[in-house]
Amino acid sequence: AECSYLGVGVVDGAAEILCIVASECEVYCLALPRVAMQDADGFEHIWRWFAEPSNLCVAPDTKVLVGVLLRRGVDAACTFAEPRIATWLLDPDDKQHMGVGEISAMLQIKLVDAAARVANGAG
Repeated sequence: AECSYLGVGVVDGAAEILCIVASECEVYCLALPRVAMQDADGFEHIWRWFAEPSNLCVAPDTKVLVGVLLRRGVDAACTFAEPRIATWLLDPDDKQHMGVGEISAMLQIKLVDAAARVANGAG
């Protein structure tokens, strides 16, 4: 799908993974290639998206994301915004007064407490 804005985060581990949220029901997690994205099969559309100045990328850690992209030959020209700014853009007058719990319930997302994950052996 063609999107003018995306939510993007980087998960660092054995391989760097790019997590992209395109809509409330469209999410992608991609293991990034170790080579330049322009040279990797299937990544051309992604690096072109980041090169488009009219696109908005909402990222919790822009510095890390830009570093990951630069290491793969992508000079990001899109506009970056922190999640708090994106929230303000969506509801500038805070008329909805929604916190994380309310937003996740509205989107039917179940939040898991980190302490519960550790107690269950998942963390």
